[in-house]
Order: sequence, then C-alpha cells, then structure tokens
Amino acid sequence: MVGRQTPPRPVDVMMDEIPSLGWTLIDVSDLGGDMHACEYCANERVRFVHTISHPDYPDIRVGCICASKLTGDGTACKAREQKLRNKASRYKQWLRNHPWQGDQEQTSVQGYGNVTWVATVYCHSGQWWWQENSAGAITVCNIPMQSASDAKRDYWLQQIERSKR
Repeated sequence: MVGRQTPPRPVDVMMDEIPSLGWTLIDVSDLGGDMHACEYCANERVRFVHTISHPDYPDIRVGCICASKLTGDGTACKAREQKLRNKASRYKQWLRNHPWQGDQEQTSVQGYGNVTWVATVYCHSGQWWWQENSAGAITVCNIPMQSASDAKRDYWLQQIERSKR
C-alpha cells in the first residue's frame, strides 16, 4: 500500500480549477421545491442559488456558504438569501390564510377599506391563468402559467406590487 494514492474526487478537481478569490455576487434565486447542486463543492441540496461572477471564469451557481467564501462578503450573501426566505414564508402564510376551493380554485381576499374581491385560478388550453373580480372590475393575468401553483404565486406577487403603489 505504500506509494498508492487515492484518486481525486470530482469535487476536488472542480475546486482546484475554480478561482478562490475575486468573485462578485450577481443574484440569489429561490428554486422553491427544486434543488440545485453547488458548482463549487457539489452539495446537491441547494435551494437558494447564488450566482457569482469572476473576470477570469464563467459565472457559477453556488450555495450561501460557498458564495460567502468566494466573494468574501458573507453578510451580503446571507442578507439576500434571508430576504428570499422571508418572502417564501410570507407566501406560505398567505396560502394558509386564503384557502383555494372549487373546480376553478377560487378564494376571497379581504382588501383594504373592507373591499372584498374574488380571485380565480383556472386552466384554459392547458395553461393556467388567474383572474380577479373586485366590485365588477375584472383584472386578468397577461402571461400563461404552467401550473395552478405558478398562477397563485403570480397572483400573490401582483398583490404585493399593487400594495406598494
């Protein structure tokens, strides 16, 4: 056994090829239920993907720990991920407070000033849409969604944007 070396793991090879300094955080995204493998350490359970950029290497998608290490700015990486975690938590809470029911999945939403409107998520030609009816004024999404869940999330995001105005 003397002189025998263990062959390098693919992760060790990847980490040796990738620069360890000089990275910049570009974006952080929430994959929801999907998972991504970190392109630096190969951890396969990354939900919040940090896209980082380097002048001498193509952009890579990594987890928070690797992004913190490579950018040298753990505070920014953690803060942006926490913002997405909070948003996901608010969405889950909103779904719990607004149960969707019926064939077309309807829910009533209590708005500001005791205004109530009905939101409906429905399938048409294999694509999902949302529609809102408030005192006769109808608002419809303009982009088809792949699933009822996607349509509900888009509706929720539209509500957030509306409340900021």
